[in-house]
Amino acid sequence: MNRQYANYRAEHKLTYPINVLRNSARRAAKTRYILASDIELYPSANIIPRFLDMVRRRRNASMPQLYVLPIFEVKASLRAPLTKKVLIDMMHNKSAVFFHKWVCEECQKFPKRDEWLKNLPPENTLEVFATTKRDKSKRSWEPIYIGTNADPFYAEELTWEGKRDKMAQSYQLCLMGYDFNILDNAFLVHAPGIKTIVASEEKRRAPYVKVNNMHHARLMNNLKSKYAKNAASC
Repeated sequence: MNRQYANYRAEHKLTYPINVLRNSARRAAKTRYILASDIELYPSANIIPRFLDMVRRRRNASMPQLYVLPIFEVKASLRAPLTKKVLIDMMHNKSAVFFHKWVCEECQKFPKRDEWLKNLPPENTLEVFATTKRDKSKRSWEPIYIGTNADPFYAEELTWEGKRDKMAQSYQLCLMGYDFNILDNAFLVHAPGIKTIVASEEKRRAPYVKVNNMHHARLMNNLKSKYAKNAASC
């Protein structure tokens, strides 16, 4: 999003239709596998060839599969790491943190994340580190993942300003029985800088949060009715 558009949007009090854009990007994709990431998230090196090699070796999975990329933030003055070794070093010296650590830690708290940081596989490999479900203990989790267009699309009535724009889709993935595979040697890094809560920004977004909460409650109720037999576990 360029500065001119951002200023126009602010002046006219327009919302940012994040899920419309995510879905549009997915529908326009020409490949089987899709990473519906955000523009400010930078991928580690060589994900594509390593991922394609990995999925060729994992064709016998019985449940629908997603491949989750852990997300981190680094100080604005530093370059985003391209390898896990550099990322781990930056985590140790506190120049990098888990994504949304100071804003909404539960939203990006992927399972076994401390163990993930202790595991350093060979640099030219990519495997699944752990497989999990999105159950009730992870109801705030909003992972970004590699999937396909067979997966549910995002709810387009939810805006970026209103927050929680991926939670309804994550809940639907749980209801549909998806496996969430945490990748061991691939990740995303947010730029610019490490996010913190800004009081004026929270005040500005409060009306949009209220609207998103209303949409979110309706979506959740509809999904519970549609997938009633699995609702108790999600």
